[in-house]
Parts: sequence; C-alpha cells; structure tokens
Amino acid sequence: MRTDSDNNVLLEGTESRSRKGNVNGSINDENVDSNVVTFDGQLAAEDWFAITLDEPVAVGRVVYVHGRTFPDGGWFDASAGKPRIQVHTSKGGTWETVGELKAYPATTATSAGKLRGCESFSCQLLAPLKVFGVRVAGKPAGGNNPKQAFTSCAELQAFAR
Repeated sequence: MRTDSDNNVLLEGTESRSRKGNVNGSINDENVDSNVVTFDGQLAAEDWFAITLDEPVAVGRVVYVHGRTFPDGGWFDASAGKPRIQVHTSKGGTWETVGELKAYPATTATSAGKLRGCESFSCQLLAPLKVFGVRVAGKPAGGNNPKQAFTSCAELQAFAR
C-alpha cells in the first residue's frame, strides 16, 4: 500500500524521532507498511517524529500516517490535545507549532479508539511556509501497560499545497 507521494517535499530529508524505539522502518520511504515506534519501555511526556532538510522547501500541507496500534500503545493520547504539527523556519531553529491534526480521533492513554494502523491525517497550513524541517508531536499512549507509553509513525509527508 502506498500513500499519495506526488510532490512530497520531504523525500530527501533526514528522519529522526524522540526515542530510538525497537522497530527499524522508515517514515519517508513512501511505504506505509514500513513504520517506526518510540517504544523503549519508559514513560515520556511527549514523543515526536521529524524530517529535516538541508535546504528550505515550501510547505502548505502536512500528512501524518499512523503506524501500528499495539495493545500497549503506539498512538498519541489526544485527551491531552491533538497531535501538533511543528516546523523549523530557519536551519537548526526552534520548533514552532503551526497546526494540529484536527481529524485525529478522540484517543486516550488506554484506548486507541478506531485506530488500527495506516490511517492518514492531514493539516492544511493557513499559508505555505518555507521550512527546513517538519515534525508531528504529542503525548504517547500506554494502552494496557501504564508503566510505559509510545507512539508509531508510518509516514510523515509535506506538500506545497
């Protein structure tokens, strides 16, 4: 299964995440069957998945594709707020929140709601921005194991419009 990759401006970027995790996939390979997680058996207040670039690109829309849902986590806890879209507007600058994934479901720390895997959520920016990086950030969930929490991501994409 492939996502819409027309004009995805993040394909040449460098991916990173808040915690290494234990799944060695990719979030910018145009393959939603390949994913990464932040699982390390620990709790965290926030998790994120990012792609940074050497040169700025124009971004008007960001797409986050949820990775996998596990009994013990893998999703963002939206009861603490919807996942946020953040950007670097200068090389190595601070992350600035420019939107949120409004359609992300009403998940909690213990319930993934209707998330199963590979669901896509989009954030349309008010106006295109020149950016050196894009990331999605939010509170990780622990599912049936409250002693830890983590998130997953299959793809992080950005488009000029």
